[in-house]
Amino acid sequence: MLFIDTPRNTLHLAEAARFAGGNDAAFRLRLRQEASRFYLELRELTPSAGQYAEAARFMSDISGLALTPQHARDLLLLYPHARIRLAAFRSSQDLEVRESLAFALAHFLLGCRWPAANDRVDGERFLALLQEQARALGFPCHEEGPTMPYTAGPIADDHEALLASLGSPAG
Repeated sequence: MLFIDTPRNTLHLAEAARFAGGNDAAFRLRLRQEASRFYLELRELTPSAGQYAEAARFMSDISGLALTPQHARDLLLLYPHARIRLAAFRSSQDLEVRESLAFALAHFLLGCRWPAANDRVDGERFLALLQEQARALGFPCHEEGPTMPYTAGPIADDHEALLASLGSPAG
């Protein structure tokens, strides 16, 4: 997925990159450029019917929703980073594709990302709220709930820790 950072931290990274040349900050900004280039070059890439079906199965398995391939297609129209990854990597078994699909589902229904292990949230409460919101929007849910537990990979959005690691005072 496209990286989302705070404007303050991004400006700090750019400043650190100017002072230190080939340091970690410059590397992080270069990775962001490469990711943007990847999405821009593949912006019109579309998953196959089978890939949409696989995406719907994965999102259903982790959420307890009864999603169809059409639901997946509709959702991924709103989240092109997930659509592009699914089409480019060709499988919902790919870790980056899974994280993009989980993000799209959680963000669409709740306005947040899918929980990561370091979030320490009650997964059952999260899924109950996700399903409640889905039902309110007319999405069907399975009675038995999710068939596969899923936790997103580590999320590095602790900007204070990142700033500290770069030697900048937070604030």
